[in-house]
Amino acid sequence: ALNLLVEELGKRNVLRAVAPTVMNLSLYPSAAEEQLFLQDLYSALQSKSDVIVFENFENCHVSLLIRLSDLVTEGVCRLSDRYVMQKGQLVSVSTSFAGETVGSFEAKGKYLIFVSSKPLDKLADVMGAPFINALGDICETKKLDEEAMKQVAEKKEETLLEKCRKTLNYTVTVDESFRDYLGQSSRNRGLQGILDAYDDTLKALAEMKLERDDITVKEIGLTCENGVPVIKAGEENIELSTFVGGSYNGELESVEAELDKI
Repeated sequence: ALNLLVEELGKRNVLRAVAPTVMNLSLYPSAAEEQLFLQDLYSALQSKSDVIVFENFENCHVSLLIRLSDLVTEGVCRLSDRYVMQKGQLVSVSTSFAGETVGSFEAKGKYLIFVSSKPLDKLADVMGAPFINALGDICETKKLDEEAMKQVAEKKEETLLEKCRKTLNYTVTVDESFRDYLGQSSRNRGLQGILDAYDDTLKALAEMKLERDDITVKEIGLTCENGVPVIKAGEENIELSTFVGGSYNGELESVEAELDKI
């Protein structure tokens, strides 16, 4: 959603149409990563992107988060040491005769966005009340409702039929029992379950195209018989699972057996 928003604002000349720069804060779990943290933060602030996204703040060392808090609340992060740029890298210097040095980082008018699955009070506990008060907007997502999931499924079905027609030369029809099956099988996994279900269906049809050159019919039906998804190809009914991951079962069992011996 954020990427789409930045892209749209770029089209309207509100932002430069450059994808957000992302910093994964879990890469800096201790104070020992301070040099790497400062280098990555400096690079992000110098990038052409107008938006910087910070992920996984809960896994970042608190001493480094304080620097981000200063950046948000004051617009500037003052460094305890002075640094110079050498071959694109920040290097700490102690001599007073150093040339142009970097003693602070400025937000440079960029949008700083923090993304987390943790609740807001957890962010407040770690970053402090001044940080929360300085945030411009706080957006919270919620699970998609049934109507939204239905719309996603309809769109994925349209994409499936179009790809089958263009790449596999199949005209595919989907009956209601097959739709119900996909909905039930993906219910516990939510949106990702729907996406995976239709992707697996497309992969199965593509695999059938490769393996069964004896199937010459152009019209394929997707249905469900006794709770099992089925491909109807002419007079033949083939279970969808025939072409979904079956070729890897032996290899998987072999790997699991080897792991058991370790």
